[in-house]
Amino acid sequence: MNKIIIPNEIIINIIEPYSRKPQSKYLLEDIKNFHSTLEEIKKMYSNYIQNKYRNVIELGLQNIHYSLYNELLKGLHIICGITTEEYYSLQLLDLQTKYCRIFLANCTPEKRIEILIALRALFTKYSRRIGGLVY
Repeated sequence: MNKIIIPNEIIINIIEPYSRKPQSKYLLEDIKNFHSTLEEIKKMYSNYIQNKYRNVIELGLQNIHYSLYNELLKGLHIICGITTEEYYSLQLLDLQTKYCRIFLANCTPEKRIEILIALRALFTKYSRRIGGLVY
């Protein structure tokens, strides 16, 4: 992973004074919401991936790579209107992870909840098959 070098001047004059100031209640709530929403999405997608690739895993085909963030990116592509060009430019796992996290971080807490609800609805819509499980 690339290390970012931040000049000492920026750390001393900007970051340190900011981190020592009391932060707004809204920022704290936003951080908690980001974390809890991301954890809920991870849990939802982990269950989905385990069920989707169960046969592959049982057959011992471990060299097939799948990613929680790749699956999340597909969902965001459908519900948030990520352009096809953006979607296909994010095929590296590192880019998928960063994009999904930054995308969610830039949303308001209300928007994150809306996205979570839409992702659940998307799972329900595409996972209902005769005899199938609802994730």
